[in-house]
Amino acid sequence: SANWALNSPMYYADLAATNITAAIVNSGTVQVFMESPTQTGVWLNLPLIEPNTTYFTTTNFVYALGLVEIKKYDSDGLQTANPGARTFKVVSIASSLRISNPDFDWTNYNAIKTTFNLQD
Repeated sequence: SANWALNSPMYYADLAATNITAAIVNSGTVQVFMESPTQTGVWLNLPLIEPNTTYFTTTNFVYALGLVEIKKYDSDGLQTANPGARTFKVVSIASSLRISNPDFDWTNYNAIKTTFNLQD
């Protein structure tokens, strides 16, 4: 998304996510991944906390029925930089799937994609 809105000192972007159904909101879970800004094809699990010299930058998310909101803010409380164009993947996980795979690494997008035959 390159459609960031400013709610000073934070930037946020609302993404439509039709895969977040009432069943997911009520008993499932959602994982959000952001493509690395420096490495194509590398997917970073959110929340992501990046250290800077004197503060940390956090990219986090919240979700609701049909929606994911991505948030970016700095720990020093000052205005964060506009994130610019970023690519995100939103994975909704039914509670039954998570329960039946208790040892699976749900923070690894490539493992999720391969194991569950997801299409990009």
